[in-house]
Amino acid sequence: MKKGILTLIKLAKKRLDDLRREMASLENQKMQLLQLTKKLKDELAEEIKLGSQRPDMGRFFGQYAKRMQKRMEDVAGK
Repeated sequence: MKKGILTLIKLAKKRLDDLRREMASLENQKMQLLQLTKKLKDELAEEIKLGSQRPDMGRFFGQYAKRMQKRMEDVAGK
C-alpha cells in the first residue's frame, strides 16, 4: 500500500511540474502579446502626431487606423 501512495505522489508531482512549465510558457506568450500591443499603440500615437503635422497625409490615416485596430484585435484574440 505504501508503494501505491508513493507512486500516486510521484505522478501528482510530475503533473504539477508539467502544469508549471505550461504556465511559464503561457506567461511568456502573454508578455509578448502585451509588448506587441504596446508597440502597436505607440505606432498609432506616432502616426497621429505625424498626421497632425502633415494635414495632406490625413486622407490616408483612416485606412491606417482601421488596419491598426484590426491588428490589435487580432493580438487580443477578438
